[in-house]
Amino acid sequence: MLRAASILLHTFLAVGAIAAGQAFARHPDGRDLAMDVRWLDGSPFPDYRIPGLFLALVIAPLNLASALLLWRRHRGGPALAFCTGLLLVVWLAIQTAIIGLRHSSQALWWIVFPLVALLGWLQLRDRRGAEPAR
Repeated sequence: MLRAASILLHTFLAVGAIAAGQAFARHPDGRDLAMDVRWLDGSPFPDYRIPGLFLALVIAPLNLASALLLWRRHRGGPALAFCTGLLLVVWLAIQTAIIGLRHSSQALWWIVFPLVALLGWLQLRDRRGAEPAR
């Protein structure tokens, strides 16, 4: 159950990160995703191009790799899923620190991203508990 939920979440997040990353690359002013470039005033970013590239080139592949490793029951799957979940929480914390709570999706992500990390940690814990003692 935990594994299946993680695979679905990581797959969904990978597809979403690719879509959002492409939207930001296509229109760095954020208009495709109802983001206002003025929210970035005072940040290190003049527009959403760099965050978009990070979504497409880091967040998406890590989520896809997490889903794939979990699907294949690779022993590194739970650890990667947990680390990817932590990265998502850090990503959202940085985003919130820079732009504040301004977009409706942020409330959803504050639920989903910690859940992704928790599911990864639970699988990691269960896997370690199942390994024979040395």
